[in-house]
Amino acid sequence: NKVSTLLIGATRDDMCTPEDSKEIFNQIAAENKQYYETESEHIKSYLDYPEEYAQRIMSFIKNL
Repeated sequence: NKVSTLLIGATRDDMCTPEDSKEIFNQIAAENKQYYETESEHIKSYLDYPEEYAQRIMSFIKNL
């Protein structure tokens, strides 16, 4: 993947563990890539941290 990428990981994710997320992130070839990790379960970051989640996404999009 050489497309700008924001990867969101979760420390309590048992489907895609934090180690898996970091390995995926390390394999992304894009120059513009960011990793954001929350204290959440799988796909729950947007529920647990809605403001921070939205801010991270908007900030990433603005810097494309």
